[in-house]
Amino acid sequence: MPRLYEDTVRNLCTMTLSISSDMGPFWDGYRDPLASVGITLNELPSYAWVLPAVTPPASLPYATRCSHEQPPSDIIFLMPRLTCGRDAQQQDVVLKLIDKGTMEDQIYRTLSGFVELYDTHAFPCILPPIAIIESPYEFSFVAMPMWGSQYKLVELQTVRQILTFMRCALTGLREYLRSASVSYALYDFDCAVQLPPDTSLKDCRRPPLESTIGKPDYHPGDTWQGELDYNPFAFDVACLGNLFVYHFAEVITAVPLLAPLFAKMTTSRIDERFSAAEALEFLREVEQDLMPDLLDSGVALKVDYDPVDHPDLYWSRLSPELQRQWNSHRPPPLSWANRLLRRLCTTTPGYKTVMFIRRCLRAIFTM
Repeated sequence: MPRLYEDTVRNLCTMTLSISSDMGPFWDGYRDPLASVGITLNELPSYAWVLPAVTPPASLPYATRCSHEQPPSDIIFLMPRLTCGRDAQQQDVVLKLIDKGTMEDQIYRTLSGFVELYDTHAFPCILPPIAIIESPYEFSFVAMPMWGSQYKLVELQTVRQILTFMRCALTGLREYLRSASVSYALYDFDCAVQLPPDTSLKDCRRPPLESTIGKPDYHPGDTWQGELDYNPFAFDVACLGNLFVYHFAEVITAVPLLAPLFAKMTTSRIDERFSAAEALEFLREVEQDLMPDLLDSGVALKVDYDPVDHPDLYWSRLSPELQRQWNSHRPPPLSWANRLLRRLCTTTPGYKTVMFIRRCLRAIFTM
């Protein structure tokens, strides 16, 4: 059985690899061992995995493959650390490489111990691992049901659809637990952190390095000034707010009060930032005042990072009267101190110096 190109899966993710020439031989080396435990890998003729033409019906936690997820060539594009295949019941599964001993590994092993995750009558909307398959090296394979494909937000066409998406993204999952109108599942925990159930949303603090995990496109600057810790819940709200700004800034022309919502979700003054519940309440109040004709009107979305980096670009879409009315929500300019700290922290020596000074100050003021 082949080793990885790197010592860890984490290091593997930093490499530029060819799915066919680099990872193809690796996965081929595990075809027989995986088949011996009931998992048959799909074919990899070139740069994408081939999906079987049909999937037999099955109950949760498996999902029906939707018709729009069947491209003419029946292929699926996956990252190098992922592959797809079929289990002994011929259901679509995805296999993922994970490092042993990591938080992700711990989460999967915790989930595998909850038998209710595998009960089709009590499915709690978390995709469980079908199996954790050990290797002789420092990584394992996690097999999970194939659930669906990426949905592109540019496919949203009306104000109603966009606001519905925003509301669903902000709504706590508990509201959907007994609803038959939607099927959903949490999956893929490589960026997840396992916290105690009584963790405070306001006072929780985590190491700043965790804020660098994952795709950085929507990350706020909460740890760009050499902070010693950060609030992951406030950070997540800002990430979601930046996603809204990136995709939906054009909608402000039709729904002006989205501008103050975006501003309070992404403000650099973290103690003034909306919580997810506050953002949801604000959005619902905005929706209540909108006429049906407006909700059903079409919107041509235009993705743009500029409003994320320069909030005045979307704020300027408000009329002067609304700008005055909602001035308390206006995105504040970055202070000169934070601008200086960000500049210092762009270099390794500067970042280490700022962190050292912050640690000293914290030690002095907490004595």
